[in-house]
Amino acid sequence: MTLPLTLSAPPTTEPKTPFSLTAEAIEASKSIKLKWNDNADDEKGFIIQREADG
Repeated sequence: MTLPLTLSAPPTTEPKTPFSLTAEAIEASKSIKLKWNDNADDEKGFIIQREADG
């Protein structure tokens, strides 16, 4: 069986930076709730990275 394959070039510009980022510590679950306003209309999502010794 052959599946169709579509290749596309990577974007030539970076998406606009999100704004109004807030972080709220949730003690009960030992997690952090992040909220922001998406300022871009040319991305499909965001990657959240964590640094343990940050």
